[in-house]
Amino acid sequence: MIKNREAANLSRKKKKARLEEVTEQLASLQIQKQQYDEQLKHLSSHHIVLSTQLSLLSSIVKDSPTLSAAFLLLVSSAATNNNKRNSISSSPDSPRNKNSSNSPSLRPVCAQA
Repeated sequence: MIKNREAANLSRKKKKARLEEVTEQLASLQIQKQQYDEQLKHLSSHHIVLSTQLSLLSSIVKDSPTLSAAFLLLVSSAATNNNKRNSISSSPDSPRNKNSSNSPSLRPVCAQA
């Protein structure tokens, strides 16, 4: 009878320890989810800004052959840079996201046109 009580007591202690562990894990995951939600919110607003800028640039470029050529050059350059960045960042020893803005600068191309 005593062994049964000891086994039951041990079982309750293990269950309590596991519950505490799972509770801590839940709290940690909730914090992580909140951080991801904030990041998603930030990236979504950034996407809207970039889409608006692209629409504006597209309408400006559409009306000018010189700007159209510059825009095509910019787009191909950005694609090339993005491919290089992706191949570099996919290597295991390279730091990712050193620069918070991965979008290319439009100023040099517009200044040349």
